[in-house]
Amino acid sequence: MQDFEDLHRLATTQRGLVSRRQLGDLGFTTKGVAGLIRSGQFVERVPGVLRRWDTIDEWIVDLLEATLTSVPRPVASHRSALRLWGFRSDSEIEISVRYPRRCLIPGAVVHRSRDLEMADITTHEGIPLTTPIRTLCDSGLIYPDHEVKRMVNHGISTGVVTRAALWNFRHRVGKQGRNGAGVLDRVLEALPRMAEQAESGPEVELISICLGCGLPAPALQWEVVSRHRRFRFDLAYPDARVGIEFDGRSVHSDEIRFVEDRRRQNLLVLDGWTVLRFTWADIHDRPGAVAREIRSAVNASHPVL
Repeated sequence: MQDFEDLHRLATTQRGLVSRRQLGDLGFTTKGVAGLIRSGQFVERVPGVLRRWDTIDEWIVDLLEATLTSVPRPVASHRSALRLWGFRSDSEIEISVRYPRRCLIPGAVVHRSRDLEMADITTHEGIPLTTPIRTLCDSGLIYPDHEVKRMVNHGISTGVVTRAALWNFRHRVGKQGRNGAGVLDRVLEALPRMAEQAESGPEVELISICLGCGLPAPALQWEVVSRHRRFRFDLAYPDARVGIEFDGRSVHSDEIRFVEDRRRQNLLVLDGWTVLRFTWADIHDRPGAVAREIRSAVNASHPVL
């Protein structure tokens, strides 16, 4: 017996989508499904998946539609998974299936993987996808070292992944001569041991720059009391009274924050602190110059370094 109430409840929980298999479980015959399409209540853009007519045509719905096909266990992966995990904002629809399955999903790029295991699959926002660890390893197939490094730094500093978990995964898939693992290798080998204490990817980059130019490890999230006010540096060399700040892209969009930052810096300078501020463009495009500026500021107080 067809259950229209359960059908629309299920479609609502799946952003307006329902698969033919699910329709069968609700009692809809092939003729009944054809009636839903003929009446205009649903459309079938991807074979095996019906979309309610009033569904907003957006990226995440297209992605969920691709994972609801009749192909066994299709999961969002690569660029799609990177977007879901917040690493990038690409609009491609990419799906992974276990090799040797062959399938075509309209509008999607389908990857056939020999090493995709159940442990590599989870759900996020109701969509089956590769885990953050698996996704970052897959990113080595698509992006150059510096972009994979940025994403790994972000993942570690936000606690989405750990260095140990990435190494363990890399050793598992690396035994099979997997493409992309070499990029992850190089990124992890260059990762400073303090990375997991940082609060952002750019902080990890700044730590690497400091250590790479021969300076000792900086203090992280260092608190300073100046003129009866409490401040905090992203990184600091307290003995040299050098504070290092990362200015994100949105820092100047808030006028109140902009003004407060300048007043704060003036108080710290009056208290004898050297305050260095760097942007992502500095870190990415001129790391050598950043290193020289930090080292010069520290050496001004400690010439022996």
